[in-house]
Amino acid sequence: MTPLPRFVAALSFLIALHGPAAAQLTCLGDQQCADGDLCNGIEHCVVGSCVASPAPLVCDDGDACTNDTCNPTAGCAHADVACPATCGPGDDGLRCSDGTACTVGDTCSGGACVGTTLACDDADPCTVDTCDVQLGCTYVEQANGPTCLTSAQCASSADHTPCVADGDPCTQDGCLEGACRLGLNQIQRQCADADACNGEEFCSTVKGCEPGPPLACDDGEACNGPESCLPASGCSAGTPLADGTTCDDDQTCTDGDACSGGACVGAPLDCGDGDGTTSDLCLQGTGCLNCVGFTSSRVSVRFPTTTKDGTFTASSGFVPATSIGLPVDLDLLLHDGPTVVQHWHVPSAGLSTNGNGTIAKFVDRSGTAAQGLERLRLKTGAPGTKHAVTARGRLVAPDFPHQSFYGLTLRAGSACATAVLTCNATAGGKRDRCQ
Repeated sequence: MTPLPRFVAALSFLIALHGPAAAQLTCLGDQQCADGDLCNGIEHCVVGSCVASPAPLVCDDGDACTNDTCNPTAGCAHADVACPATCGPGDDGLRCSDGTACTVGDTCSGGACVGTTLACDDADPCTVDTCDVQLGCTYVEQANGPTCLTSAQCASSADHTPCVADGDPCTQDGCLEGACRLGLNQIQRQCADADACNGEEFCSTVKGCEPGPPLACDDGEACNGPESCLPASGCSAGTPLADGTTCDDDQTCTDGDACSGGACVGAPLDCGDGDGTTSDLCLQGTGCLNCVGFTSSRVSVRFPTTTKDGTFTASSGFVPATSIGLPVDLDLLLHDGPTVVQHWHVPSAGLSTNGNGTIAKFVDRSGTAAQGLERLRLKTGAPGTKHAVTARGRLVAPDFPHQSFYGLTLRAGSACATAVLTCNATAGGKRDRCQ
């Protein structure tokens, strides 16, 4: 019987031994769960079932002098090619690149780029250890002298002597009863170093044991205390800061942010200007605005699909509290309450004006210069008279929300106008008309 059928027979015996529950097992080790693509993460065998990786492999080694890539078969590769390859007489000590992944720490010395040869010995008598200029250390499992045997040599050798059953350096094979058994010593090479903080090590069939990405324990929330990492168990929660500790909740429209119960909480920002004729509002990312109301406003929104961008048209009128001298920076915002869902910005330099400075236009049919905006026209007039704005563009937000109400706000220099629009679905729910 060949080694693989012997292994399958042993597995069948194990399942029979442990009864019906064991028959549900789909794996005994991580190697049996591998999908052949290391870049999408490392699959694991958990209590007899394969579990997909929660995240892709992270290959950035933090070294500006390496070109970090991912090879589906080998895993991370760090080609030393991103720094200058030549060194001048006065460059001693500067980082450089000799163009090969088989050296590390390349620096200029005496006008030459010199690195330390990468040590590739994995201490496994059954692998031939070499170095590839792109991948770095690589390992091929094959019989190598008296300490690692071929399957035929197991016939006259002691049980558990290392041998080669499958050519895979991630399985550790051994002799048993005169034959080389797949994964006898361990179903998979054990690469863990007992330090959870430096990442979860794994085995590449090309490069052998490889380090995993270090754990990132910071959850971004300051008030629950700084997280730490324990080598034995991984990320550990921090001690929450005292209530009332000053913090920043990253929200434009809150004020007086302070810790409360381990979370950063702020009170709504008061944007009131004391003028009863203006609408006072705060928009995330923009801040306080004190705007006059639009005298009329019509908006049409067609929602994005998987094949087409959404579209937007607007036609609005307003009477500003102060005169608008063109050209000025223009911002048009579509928002859901305080949350801006689309923001078009046109700097004054991007506008063209007519001879008497009463009309400003922006035209970009490609929609690349101003967040998808294709056309905007602002017509001004004397103080106290009606101004008009028309616009057309694309909605670049991939998850643009369907709302019953939308806010439309125009900021032209220091002038501001806003309206809350009631929306009704048309075109089978693909379009909203708001006014």
